[in-house]
Amino acid sequence: MLSRRPKVLVIDVGGTHVKVLASGHREPREIPSGPSMDASGMVAAVKRLAADWRYDVVSIGYPGVVVHGRPVAEPYNLGPGWVSFDFRRAFGRPVRIINDAAMQALGSYRRGRMLFLGLGTGLGSAMIIDGVLEPMELAHLPYRKGRTYEDYVGRRGLERLGKKRWRRHVADVAERLQAALEADDVVVGGGNAKLLKTLPAGVRRGDNANAFLGGLRLWDDRLVHADGARARGARPAVARARPGATFIAQLGERVRQGLRVAGVPTSEASGRLARALGIPLIELDEEVELDLTVDGADEVTPALDLVKGRGGALVRERIVASASKRQVILVGRDKLVGALGERGPIPVEVIPLARGPVTRRLRALGLRVTLRATPHRQRQPDARLRPARAARGRRRRAHARCRRARHSRGGRHGPLPRHCRAGPGGRSGRPGRRAPPEGLLRWRRVPRSTCSPPARR
Repeated sequence: MLSRRPKVLVIDVGGTHVKVLASGHREPREIPSGPSMDASGMVAAVKRLAADWRYDVVSIGYPGVVVHGRPVAEPYNLGPGWVSFDFRRAFGRPVRIINDAAMQALGSYRRGRMLFLGLGTGLGSAMIIDGVLEPMELAHLPYRKGRTYEDYVGRRGLERLGKKRWRRHVADVAERLQAALEADDVVVGGGNAKLLKTLPAGVRRGDNANAFLGGLRLWDDRLVHADGARARGARPAVARARPGATFIAQLGERVRQGLRVAGVPTSEASGRLARALGIPLIELDEEVELDLTVDGADEVTPALDLVKGRGGALVRERIVASASKRQVILVGRDKLVGALGERGPIPVEVIPLARGPVTRRLRALGLRVTLRATPHRQRQPDARLRPARAARGRRRRAHARCRRARHSRGGRHGPLPRHCRAGPGGRSGRPGRRAPPEGLLRWRRVPRSTCSPPARR
């Protein structure tokens, strides 16, 4: 029987190294990893490395998707054989497995909504909201030019772009995700975090030692915060798995075993998880007829009345369900209520055109209507970049018109707009804008907004 505070062996599995530390020791030990390391090789190497340490339980930070304490997808930067491996039997002790970024996030958490980004071989990510840990897989989402976030801020991006450009992309990614996820606190950790010189506002640097602290906290039921005191009303930071995510994880396991199936995701989150697990996804077109829709619910009454849509994808869920022959709703005991609306307002999803009529109808029934929308925060990064892009596009189009005008007039043309000149009254100091040969143009000040050459005389 375990004591109240067991001795923990924490294993942080990475793409280039595996680091271990046990309770009561200060200096971690490490061994190299890589594409040739599989699960059995890692366990054997860790046992040799920690042969002189005493420990009762094991915490493993796994560089991949983990659901209900089990890896459900093979890691990208390591060898195969991790998903079906029995770690408890191999170590001979109780084992708890968590995503590696989530483990470091657990050790870095203070309070509120915290987003963790791990800069290492890839890009790890996790979020903690009021003490509840939610591992995330943001690394393989599209970012720029057909590449993913990991391709720009992971090790491959660092080697391809160089430190200066890599730092700019790290700051941009942190700002984008902070705005989209409405995080109060952003922690940037991982092995490459030490290469950052400055950080954007609201972003702090994490310590790699926090991964070991997070591994210790996995076995600490009291679970104090990083500042040494539990925040009022805060819950222990434990990983929660939704029934829908559990079903997708089990379906991914069956697909790896040879099951032939294709699916249509009912939300962006379920689509990301399905892609990470290798489940084929298709579009819902006129030739597709679905056999089964599996979804969740926010509230369920004893009469089997449901509330859905608090995740903001109600219309998409209903469209997919209407195209299916059968629908199954998965819920846990925490979703059972006596009456609808006990745990929050009932969502009603409408298109913008119907917002007014639907609001009047609901108010006529004696209901209080509140608009739930935060698009301005979610679109903040795009809104910040759009004016600069638009200005560049206007300048390019104006320069093209001026060049066409010069060629069409056979060398006889009037003054150019001010933004196309590089001489008296123009922008002579900018590189790449040289003054034209003497006698080719007549210089004259014109308004900045002028873009077309004057008419022929």
